[in-house]
Amino acid sequence: MRTPATILSVLLAVALGGCASESGVSPATTDANPTTDAGANDAMGCETHITFDPPIAIAGPSERVRAIATVGSSPGVPTYQWQVKFGAAILPFEDARADHSEITFPTTSAGVYEVSVAVNGGAFCPYALENFNVGTGGTSTNLRLAVRAPGAPPQERSLVFSHGVTSFAFGNFALDPGVVTSGFVRSGVTGVPSYLRFIPHGRPDQVVEAFAGATGAFTVTILDEIHDVLVVPMVAGYAPRLISNYASTDTLIAVETGLSATGVVHAPSGAALAGATVQVRLDGVPSTLTATTLGGAFAVAYQARAGALIEIEVVPPAGSGLPRLVASSAAFDLTQAIVVDYAAALATRDLAGTRIARGASDVATTRVDVVGTIGGAGQISTGATMASAAGTFRAVATTSATGILPTLRVPATPMKVVAEIAPADVAVVALDLAGVIPASIAMPVVPVHATTIVDLVGTPLVGVHVTLVPRGELALAALPPLELVTTTGGAVGVPYAVDGSYDLRIDDPAGRGAPTQLTDLSPTLAASIALPAAVVVTGTIKQSGNPNPVVGASVQVLCKACIGVDRTRPIAQAASDLAGRFTLVVPDLP
Repeated sequence: MRTPATILSVLLAVALGGCASESGVSPATTDANPTTDAGANDAMGCETHITFDPPIAIAGPSERVRAIATVGSSPGVPTYQWQVKFGAAILPFEDARADHSEITFPTTSAGVYEVSVAVNGGAFCPYALENFNVGTGGTSTNLRLAVRAPGAPPQERSLVFSHGVTSFAFGNFALDPGVVTSGFVRSGVTGVPSYLRFIPHGRPDQVVEAFAGATGAFTVTILDEIHDVLVVPMVAGYAPRLISNYASTDTLIAVETGLSATGVVHAPSGAALAGATVQVRLDGVPSTLTATTLGGAFAVAYQARAGALIEIEVVPPAGSGLPRLVASSAAFDLTQAIVVDYAAALATRDLAGTRIARGASDVATTRVDVVGTIGGAGQISTGATMASAAGTFRAVATTSATGILPTLRVPATPMKVVAEIAPADVAVVALDLAGVIPASIAMPVVPVHATTIVDLVGTPLVGVHVTLVPRGELALAALPPLELVTTTGGAVGVPYAVDGSYDLRIDDPAGRGAPTQLTDLSPTLAASIALPAAVVVTGTIKQSGNPNPVVGASVQVLCKACIGVDRTRPIAQAASDLAGRFTLVVPDLP
């Protein structure tokens, strides 16, 4: 089994401007976005588009914007009928050209202005409608809008709006349908079944995954542009590699045996450690994964990468009580033997026979995790280069009917014991296992922290979703998030242990406030939490060259400045409806 590398995310920002199209429906057409994709109307020889000058506007008492109608392939002299709306109000406008093809209108207030034009040009010309966003000036909110839809590669655009607006019309998100490309993963003439990860240049958030089958054949839909391709063979004898500058017309992906890195793993006693798994990563590109022999020896195959940051990971055999080790250095020399030494002072204890209890009651038939992090748990060296290795540990067992733990070997260091007694009852206790093994571990009662979710003016909100997300060592225990919902008076009880660490995510499906997150909760919770100001984002998903809307596309708003796992966590998400439209509620971040 191979483990694909984790590729750090980098955002390609695509400037939106202020004039993104949104669909409009005229009396003569039911096309979901006639402005951008006129479809059958184009065949009649007339196209209508609206552009704006300036493309981005700021609200002000004397501000005005010019709307320009462009009509293509009209056989006659076109006439124009304009309308400008702000909310439910129809606004006055002035002709800017004698033929009425351009108008100006006031933008005294921030928000979305709906501008439409009907054209009669001697042939049928499609009605055009555009939404124009007017901001307040000053600071802006800068997010990412990501779309995944069947039949198209994943794609993103920047989502930028001025602080203080309450709505933002994104307009038409025109999906590039991509191209279908087929090829083979081979070593010489031998097909190699593999995992494939296609990464567009500059946009590693928008990866496409695929598999090459037993013959090495694959078919995948990707953007018609240059990619990097991570190839992880699923059979022994070949090294994973990252192929640069792959084009959709390339039909062959070659894999090789690669270079060999060898080494040995030593237990704290200095003896060889058998059954540990070892993997090397060079700038995130993995080597093969291998287990140590009875003599602690291993060999992995890798693709050389000049100047790479090299990370070496060791996972000890199950039941050893030892932590996972990770060390990294750009100075590691893989032509030298890799020597992994667990710290000599790292002892282990067996919790077999220890009772898990709460008060006078046994915590029976309950999953118990022992988790922790250990600084300086070992060291990894290649030749003269040596790096300290950080340690993480997790071991899992289930108590008996009388609350007794079976064999459970753990490091003799400070750890946390986590008992998932019920989904809303996760007890956590810190325990230093360096001394005598306790006969009984007392699990505390989990306090429930009461709070009320309100809007900006203090009105309690019923039906708000509140999610308690374990973090840190509790995330290491693989505990699932706990989903809660506010009840009468906006009340909710949030159970979290004093020795635990959590994030709290709050989302109102009714859009009465924007989603928010409290990070690394303190031992107390405020009596009330106000949802931040919300911006309602609307738009339409279409596929370029196709007049039909894209139904059921996944639409997510994501953080732009975040890194790591926070970059992948949606701030808001929705699916496009039967007309291809989506509505999202996002925070107005100053």
